Amino acid sequence: IDVELPDTGLKITKLEAGTDAPLGGAIFEVVGPDGATVGTFSTRSDGTVTIPLSLAGNYTVYERVAPLDHLLSDMHCATTFKSQGITKIVVIPGI
Repeated sequence: IDVELPDTGLKITKLEAGTDAPLGGAIFEVVGPDGATVGTFSTRSDGTVTIPLSLAGNYTVYERVAPLDHLLSDMHCATTFKSQGITKIVVIPGI
């Protein structure tokens, strides 16, 4: 399924560690530049979720629920959006 990316956003991809196999069902919390939670988002069966963002600044992604039969990662990812019109892609390996 092709998904149109937002003008400004964050695409999270969850993959099996050491492979390119996608992992659906991971739930991520995205925290915005103001420290408030933007929301929690679940990866689809293709291992991705795309989140539209409206503010430039620093965002942090935390994995809150691991996919079935996987361990929760304690790794978090920080990313910065400097301008509108850019979609960043973050790949998070499974454990």
